[in-house]
Amino acid sequence: MSGRKVRRGRFVGSSRILGLTIAAVLAAAVSSLPAGIGNLGRTTTSGTGNTGSRTDLSYNPTKSVTIFPGQAISNVRDLLVAQVNADPNEGFVGASVTDVNDPNSNSFSVTHTGGAELSHMRLCESDANVDNLGVSFGAGQSLANLNKVTTLNADGDFILSVTSLSSGTTTLTFNTTTSPNNTPAGLNASIMSGFIAAGYTVFDIGTSMNFRRPGSSITAMRVSSTDSGVVSFCIDLGPEPVSPAQPLPVSAVPTVGEVGMFLLIVMLTGSALWVLRRDAMNSPQ
Repeated sequence: MSGRKVRRGRFVGSSRILGLTIAAVLAAAVSSLPAGIGNLGRTTTSGTGNTGSRTDLSYNPTKSVTIFPGQAISNVRDLLVAQVNADPNEGFVGASVTDVNDPNSNSFSVTHTGGAELSHMRLCESDANVDNLGVSFGAGQSLANLNKVTTLNADGDFILSVTSLSSGTTTLTFNTTTSPNNTPAGLNASIMSGFIAAGYTVFDIGTSMNFRRPGSSITAMRVSSTDSGVVSFCIDLGPEPVSPAQPLPVSAVPTVGEVGMFLLIVMLTGSALWVLRRDAMNSPQ
């Protein structure tokens, strides 16, 4: 009788361990899918409101805000978030946030209503006073696109940071006052060659540069410039397109982080089941 009680107690204890293990792993899996984060200008930035000044946010659907003279970019950020939340039937939630990796920027997050990560985020701006832009995904994406520089005044720096799961953050600064970076073509070529030397695969795809990190995922891209002639930035992070001519797909593909989390769930669940079987075999009859 006492043996059965011991066996039952061990079984109940092991069952609780199994349940807690699975619950913890599932909670970790959910928390490993943070929102897509956008960074738009510094917290003290105001827009010029020049002709064509605007910001566009695309995650299928697309939201746009025209920037007026003297308008705080934090207000532009808030208007974008309001547009994301305007129609609950679209299935997305936006929020103003503080990005710990870029705390001095006007940042916001976008997720699916249920909390799942977006499949891609594209953020663009064309106001001369907005001198920085960023997009990041905690779980990473396969692909990052950055628009090519088309105008510059050869009077400052162009700074690009790319972060991957495998290698952390690579930040390269290109001075536009000296050759070859004092022309748009020369600067674009320097950006590509610099990140290729840093271990990235970079392709010229017409109006943009396409970045990948072999064997890993890109979690963030941030760009800024003190060159007065660089007035527009456009960053897109997402999965691999079906072909170069087609847009990024709406449906998400598993990232390296998601696959790793699935394998962790399988491993821990198998370990818990093995503990249950061992306790059952070793318990007195």
